[in-house]
Amino acid sequence: KKEKSGLFQPLNIIEIVYLLQENKNLLYLKEYRAAYNYQYMPYQFGRSSYGLFLLEILNKTMLIEREPNTEKFKFLFNALMYLDNTEKVSANFHLSFMIKYITHIGFEMEIDDKVQYFDLQSGHATDLTPNHPYFIQGQEKNICYQLKQFQFEELHAISLNKDLRSILLKHLEYFYKFHVENFSAMKSPEIIAELYA
Repeated sequence: KKEKSGLFQPLNIIEIVYLLQENKNLLYLKEYRAAYNYQYMPYQFGRSSYGLFLLEILNKTMLIEREPNTEKFKFLFNALMYLDNTEKVSANFHLSFMIKYITHIGFEMEIDDKVQYFDLQSGHATDLTPNHPYFIQGQEKNICYQLKQFQFEELHAISLNKDLRSILLKHLEYFYKFHVENFSAMKSPEIIAELYA
């Protein structure tokens, strides 16, 4: 119905009742309503820019799942609630999101603060220097470890400048390209870079 078509916008959280028949891919929607109404995210440029970033990541990584994935839903729901409700979105949010989200699509960034390197290609921490250029060490590795450990609300405690944030994002893109099939270059980071120039 036209009056409810606005509900079906990207990143809207909707509660639905549906019928799914055996051996058919189409489902029939019986009932649907907004499960949450955003207060700020669609209307403030900074928040909506991060929403665009999330949407791009999800479009590149989301697979059709026949079974409920409660943990992934909770993670995405919490990320969206943070974007909509926090007083000020951390400039590190998108980095933390990428590090945390990949565990919900079957991979793990096994970063260890006591091990010298993190190999982006293998996804493992190692004390042996990788024989390729796709690894992080030192400050960059330690920051990624913090971004993984900290809750979204705690990210303001991690102080990064624009250049370091850009370098870390490039590393994380490499990690996704190595581990997510057909993951192509992202466009939304340019918007975020301009936002925090």
